[in-house]
Amino acid sequence: MVAEVNKIIAGELLCHRSVVIPGVGTLYVAHRNARRLSRQKIAAPRNEVDFRPSEEDVSLVELIRRAGGCDEAQAQAIFDRWLAKTYEGGVLTLDGIGTLRHRAFTPEPAFAAQLNPQGEEVVTLQPRMNRVVVGIAVAAIAVALGVFGYIEFWPKSISRLVAQSERTQTKTPAAERKNAPSESTVDGVSAAAAATDTAPVAGKPAVEPAASPAKSDGSATAAHSEAEASGSAAAVHTQSEAAAVPEPQAIQPAVAPHPVSDRMQSGWCYVVFGVFSTEENAARCREQLLRGESSLAVGVYPFGAKYMVAPFAAPDREACDLFVREHRSTWPDLWIYAKK
Repeated sequence: MVAEVNKIIAGELLCHRSVVIPGVGTLYVAHRNARRLSRQKIAAPRNEVDFRPSEEDVSLVELIRRAGGCDEAQAQAIFDRWLAKTYEGGVLTLDGIGTLRHRAFTPEPAFAAQLNPQGEEVVTLQPRMNRVVVGIAVAAIAVALGVFGYIEFWPKSISRLVAQSERTQTKTPAAERKNAPSESTVDGVSAAAAATDTAPVAGKPAVEPAASPAKSDGSATAAHSEAEASGSAAAVHTQSEAAAVPEPQAIQPAVAPHPVSDRMQSGWCYVVFGVFSTEENAARCREQLLRGESSLAVGVYPFGAKYMVAPFAAPDREACDLFVREHRSTWPDLWIYAKK
């Protein structure tokens, strides 16, 4: 009989429902937020059985009546016999559940494990490095890289510039002599043609000297045809050059830099969704939360050697408690961290 009543109590507590024990008080399950065990250790959130002396919920007698299918008098008699065997000297002993002594309930390890199937994990924080030491190390590395770059690349750059200047001065006279016009031509026309005034003018055909009257009409027609052919070839050449000009390429937009982690403010409280070992995992969690609720101001904060994701922060702890209560159905493992 005692074991059956204890099973009723255990079932109600595992379902997070209160159990009123007439004449003793009420047993209920309370959700505890994470707490700091030491300077470098934090206990994860957990569920615990707590006690209050008031009797404001379903009575154990009623639970016995429902489970046994009996009337209230029979249920009261079963409760009285059960209480006489389990409650002695102000101590309530519940086999398989725990012990209530002086308003303090101590659960048995097996029952505590059933209330917390994920276990009671303890997070160990790594000590922070001294910022002065880190700054000195970074400065030393930067100076070493600068000295190495000066020794390795500066003399080679100077020697390459001097060699290029000498090659340019050596090749310039030869190139000028190669491209200069010869003495026997004037603007690309032979001296003989210049002397006889038969040099072609730009855009006009050459004129033959001393053309006979019989051949004057035919030579004029041939010259006109040659001019039209040269004009058509020049137009085709211009169009091919225009088509060969490459179109300007579109300027690629610059990639936005990855945002750095936020910094916590002293005196503020932060609703913690989770603690991650790398910043990439924390950023990925933040993106998932924003996809679910874009109105949240989700922050990623350094938390020792890890990174903490907080969907809500405020200087008032009551506001954080309200946020936890409103979102407990969706995120039951939220806990509050107070920055000192």
